[in-house]
Amino acid sequence: MSGVQTLRVGEDEGDQRLDRWLRKRFPQLNQIAIEKMCRKGELRVDGARAKPATRIAAGQDIRIPPLPDAAPEVSLSSRWT
Repeated sequence: MSGVQTLRVGEDEGDQRLDRWLRKRFPQLNQIAIEKMCRKGELRVDGARAKPATRIAAGQDIRIPPLPDAAPEVSLSSRWT
């Protein structure tokens, strides 16, 4: 788990949906987790609550709550032994 972080949207990352931007940056997140963080008010764009479909622009600050680490991969052979 990492702590709260604030990331700035890069010049080449503007004009896209918040959920798509997050999934590119944090591949371990799924859509359900992103929607839950939005509902709880944990994801913020320039200090305001945001929805998954919020359009972000270059230079905006995105507040991201502590995220779970990526789940370790389990091989099938070790799972069934």
